[in-house]
Amino acid sequence: MPAMQRRFQDRLAAQVQTRKTNDGAVIENPLAYMTDQELEEDVKEFAERKLPMVPYEQILRAARVAKDIRMYDEIARRPGFDTRNRLPVILTDEEKTALRRERDVTFSERGMWTVIATVSLAALLQGFVQSSWNGAALYDNEWGLTTTEADNRSESDDWRLGAASASPWFVAALVGCPLSLPINYWFGRRGGISIAAALIFCSSIGAVFARTWIDLMCVRIINGLGMGIKAVSTPILASETAVGFWRGSAILAWQLWVAFGIMTSFGFNMIFTTASSPRIVFGLINGAPMVPSLALFIMAVWVCPESPRYHLMRGPNYNVEKAYRILQRVRNTELQALRDLYVVHKALDLENVGFGDLDDNAALSPGFFWVIRDFFTQYKQLFQQRRLYNAVISTGTVNLAQQLCGVNVCAFYSGTLFSRVGKQSILIEMAYSLGFGQ
Repeated sequence: MPAMQRRFQDRLAAQVQTRKTNDGAVIENPLAYMTDQELEEDVKEFAERKLPMVPYEQILRAARVAKDIRMYDEIARRPGFDTRNRLPVILTDEEKTALRRERDVTFSERGMWTVIATVSLAALLQGFVQSSWNGAALYDNEWGLTTTEADNRSESDDWRLGAASASPWFVAALVGCPLSLPINYWFGRRGGISIAAALIFCSSIGAVFARTWIDLMCVRIINGLGMGIKAVSTPILASETAVGFWRGSAILAWQLWVAFGIMTSFGFNMIFTTASSPRIVFGLINGAPMVPSLALFIMAVWVCPESPRYHLMRGPNYNVEKAYRILQRVRNTELQALRDLYVVHKALDLENVGFGDLDDNAALSPGFFWVIRDFFTQYKQLFQQRRLYNAVISTGTVNLAQQLCGVNVCAFYSGTLFSRVGKQSILIEMAYSLGFGQ
């Protein structure tokens, strides 16, 4: 091994170790340890082997901006600074504007709006389904429980109601969320969202025709699988597509639209109560999620771009050119597209350090057992690396607090709660739920 390459490998190993042990969860620029000569040689190899249709000089120019991104962000804000100081990259006026806007303006990239719309629709569907089940609980005699009168309801009926309402969330947490990993590996983030939307659509149809609590519980278990897969796949798509400055905002949009979906579904539940019979009301409430789930399926399959990072990861759909085309679609300039392409490529190189049992071909399409081993390795790392288990502890604490504070009891059972504190009509109980949702 040449001395220069050996030094580069040593620095790479040091950067990997720093990433594993840093307490502040600060992820360094993957190009930070490369000299100018190493950068040029690495870019040349990348251009020849991975992206031959793009001139080497263009990729090198973008890689230099990526290596010194803070400096070039400052240059974009100081007219004439780069020409006076003879920097290696002279930015055009269009590129300077784009670099300023990507940091100062939320989601300024032209292609991100389709991603944001897909993520928002997926989140809305999450809340919509939740309130749909809430409203259906007021018509529990339509699915095999003895009565809707609270005073006459048996304890066994309460357990059946709880089983039908809680089972999909247990399945989502214990099966759907872990299942999203292999689904995302083989079918991508869009594939995961599409499968989830199809499961929710089909289960919503099944819920319309449910006659017993067991029927409803079974179709909701299928729905729970979709909810779990979607809850994991959608934030990943948002985070891997967004510019780093706004990645957190792209993910946080999820909770905003979940709350909007809860409120919207409560509103539709009130409208449905005007139907001619309780059976029709029950069918409309259970079938209503078909509409947003179908819209989400269409968005995921035909409108939304795939995650560029997905096509740069080793796996059956590894394709650098596809990742490049996606980034051209979701970034405003060629410079930004090539910059992010090369940075993600190098970041994945860092993540793959330590998997020395793979040759070049296996790294692109490893076997099934290797993939399963990789999934277990990822779970194990959650409790081995400081920056990861800090995140696990903090997010776990926040989520437990959210559940234990009682707000989700109202979100899932507000109709049932209001029905047991008085003799008001179902329409009034629905109105109370709508007020809570707002």
